Amino acid sequence: MPQTSDQNNNPIDLRELANLINDRFDKVDQTYRELAKTSNDRFDKIDDKFAQIDARFDKIDDKFVQIDARFTQIDDRFDKIDDRFDKMDQANCELLEFLGEQFDKMNAKIDTKADKADTATKEDINLVLNRIAMINTKTDDYRAEQLQLKRQVDKHERWHFQVAEKTGVKLSSG
Repeated sequence: MPQTSDQNNNPIDLRELANLINDRFDKVDQTYRELAKTSNDRFDKIDDKFAQIDARFDKIDDKFVQIDARFTQIDDRFDKIDDRFDKMDQANCELLEFLGEQFDKMNAKIDTKADKADTATKEDINLVLNRIAMINTKTDDYRAEQLQLKRQVDKHERWHFQVAEKTGVKLSSG
């Protein structure tokens, strides 16, 4: 068998050298496999953590979908309120027009009766006063309803902004 010498000129058997090298490679291979197993275990744990994080983000996305749905409902309610205000404005215009016509008719009757007599009768005055009181009552009811709707819209608007603030959504008031 061929022999070689080391740095001190001691003879070394090639078989021993091959065995030493093989032992070293086996140790390196074993160390590599242990490192690979440890790394794989760590990567599996990291993958599990990312799966948990993904699940949390999915829950957050679901919450945002729910919040968007609630904002849509609130927007629909505001649209309905706006429609009611439009109808009330139209009714108010019609009421004012009607009242104007009624006052014109009453003025015409008063003028006619004034032509017949210099003074109106007590009954005529009471009739006019009763009609004015009735109109005042209807006007007061209309104003109370307007105030109630305004308070309700203000309350909904506050809710809108509170929900937006809690969810981090920036709303503009324009």
